[in-house]
Formats: sequence, structure tokens, C-alpha cells
Amino acid sequence: MPTSESLWGKMKRLILNLTIFLSTCLALFSVLSPGPVLAQGEVEVGDSVEIAFPLSVTFKLSVQSDTPVSDIRLQYTVAQKSFAQVISEARPDFSYDSGLAESNWTLDMKKIGGLPPGTRITYWWLIEDESGNTYQTTPRQFTYSDDRYSWRAITDGTITLHWYAGSDELGMELMTATQDALLRLAGAIGTYPTEPIDLYIYGSSQELQGAMLFPREWTGGVSYSNLSVIAIGINESNISWGKSAIAHELAHLVLYQKTANPYNDIPLWFNEGMAMYTQGRVEDYYEDTLRQAVKEGSTISVQSLCSPFSVDPEKSYLSYAESYSLVKFLLTTYGQESVSYFLEVLSQGSTYDEALESAFGFNMGELNDIWLGYLENQYLPQQQSTPPWAIASMAVLSLALVGIIFVILRTRGKNRYE
Repeated sequence: MPTSESLWGKMKRLILNLTIFLSTCLALFSVLSPGPVLAQGEVEVGDSVEIAFPLSVTFKLSVQSDTPVSDIRLQYTVAQKSFAQVISEARPDFSYDSGLAESNWTLDMKKIGGLPPGTRITYWWLIEDESGNTYQTTPRQFTYSDDRYSWRAITDGTITLHWYAGSDELGMELMTATQDALLRLAGAIGTYPTEPIDLYIYGSSQELQGAMLFPREWTGGVSYSNLSVIAIGINESNISWGKSAIAHELAHLVLYQKTANPYNDIPLWFNEGMAMYTQGRVEDYYEDTLRQAVKEGSTISVQSLCSPFSVDPEKSYLSYAESYSLVKFLLTTYGQESVSYFLEVLSQGSTYDEALESAFGFNMGELNDIWLGYLENQYLPQQQSTPPWAIASMAVLSLALVGIIFVILRTRGKNRYE
């Protein structure tokens, strides 16, 4: 198995690092170099933040200035895994009267799709007076919290688990399940989380959906990979399902941490298949679905499984069943080291075929053929040819049996009429 990056991989990594460096320098320059600063004592600033989870965040500012204020701007960043520093800016209305300028601006979560609990936001204000002097407030950070509930929290390693419903024992049991899932995942891909992860346990699926702006009615758990946050609805009545859901979403997040790059994602079939593998035992229905598809010759190609799965329930089940089978096949046939190397090559921005060739020695089309052959050997009855001597023996026995039956019938006929 190759142990060094390809030349193209090194070039892409160099370009990526250079892009990140330049973007960070520009971002720092814009934050740390606001221009001429108003003299000390000429301006007094007060600011605050009001959170209305999950709908909005309102930023408020008051400025006491000897010189009339001519411009106010709010700049903020969301702490997330990114390949360039993104600074958002708002230019709110403001009033100025008798040396006092006041302004406020609301971040409407519906316009950005919403943010999960635990998201960290850093903000600062830029103020300019009529003389062209500017003033920048010291950057402040706050956590976008769901204060509708009284959260408890425990931390183990990189995982912090937050919950409010149920006993302390429930929180400990879920943390144990989380650590077990991390062990199983590490055994498959050779890595643990590289960054802290916050796991929010809501008391039910309905309460989880109430924390989201555009949930689907069946949503029970969600992973915000670039924000390192997982949210799931779990209580005493569905704890077994909840443990599986934690393992599933945790796998998605750790895989993202391991492979995130600006060039591509990991194949969807690998992402979903590894998430199912991390759960442990999966329902028999998935294997039954796969077996039937193999017998009917209706399996979905590996190439097609890189695209979003069908909304048709039967095809969706088959897509998940095949994804799980593919990941299990790669692990059992080629081992954890090859699977881990496959992800390492992907993290360099390589194509799917390049990563498969480097780690396993075949491309996606060849993987499809090899894996289908494996399934056919597993699920289709093997027809064995009958040797010639056996055919001859069966023919002799058949003729002898016919002769015996003929003699018996003649004997019975004679006895009847004599």
C-alpha cells in the first residue's frame, strides 16, 4: 500500500494551505486594522445581545460620542470548520441625538437556515464619526444557547453531552454508549475525533424539531458537521434507538473531521455505510432487501450510490443496505489499515477513483464488479454439475425399477383371471 502523497496531492495541499493563510491574514487585517481610532474618552460604548432561540439574535449598541456618528456597522463570525475566514457584515439603521447614538440589528435565523444550540458567535462593532475617525469595539464571543430548557452537561475526552430530561443515570448511560461508538468507529477507520463535539439530547423528537426551523416530520437526529454539533431526541422510552442514533450521527461528524477538504466530499455510500456499521447490529430487513435485489439482478451500482439516495422507500432501503454491505466488505476483505488510508487520500482532495486505486488497487467500476461477485457467492444457490458416472447409474436404476414394476403388474393380472 502506498505510504506517500502523489505529486498532485502535494500540490493541492500546498495550494490549500496557501489559500487558508492568505484568507486568514486578510481577515485578521480587517479586524485588527480598523483605521484611525477615536481618542480615549471621546467615545463610550455599551453593547448587548438578546437570544430568542431558535428564531433570532438581536445585537444592541449605544455610543456616547462628542462628535456626531456618521456610520455604524456590525461584523460577526460563526465558529465553524472552514477553509477561509468568513466575516459577515450588517449595516443597521441608527439614531443620534445629543451625543448619543443607538442602534440594533437582528440576525433572522430563517434567512440563514438556522443554527444549532452550542454555536459560538464572535462579533464587534465599527463606528465612524463625521470627521472620518473610526472606532472598533473589542471582539466578544457568546454561545447561541437554547435557554428554554435547564441543561445539564458531562464531558469525557472530546465529547460534551448536554441533556435536560431524565435522570443523571440516563446522561451517563448515553455517554457510555457514545464512547463505545467511538471505539467501534476507531477500530474501523483508525481515528478518534480531532476536535471537540457537543451532543445535545432533547427530551423527544418533537422537542428536537421545535429547536429547528425547517424540520421534516420524521427528523429524530441531526449532525451539524461543520459546527461539531449533534442534536437527537431521546428519552427513557426509546433509549435503544437513541444509542444507535448517537453512533450513526457521530460517525458522520468524525468522518467529516477526518476528510474535510475544499475539493470533494467522501462518497455518500461510504458515509452512510460507515454510520450504519458504527451502530453495531443493523435490522435484518436490510440484509433481506439486499438478498432479494441480488436474486432479481436489481442492485444499484456503486457509482449511483455516490449521488443522493432515492426518495422512494424501497430504493432508499436498498441504497442503505448496499452501503452497509460495501463498507463491511471492504473492512473484512482488506482491513482497517486500507480503509484508513482510503480516507487519508480522500482528505488530500483526490477523486474517488484515485483514492480507491491508492488504497485497494481498483477503481469504482471494478469495486462494483468485485463486490457483486462476492454477493452472488453469498446469496445465490450454487449449481453443481452431475458427474457422468452418476447419470449412468441413475439411468440403470430407473430401467431396473421400470422392469420390476412391469413384472409385478403381470403377476397380479395372471392371479386375478386364472
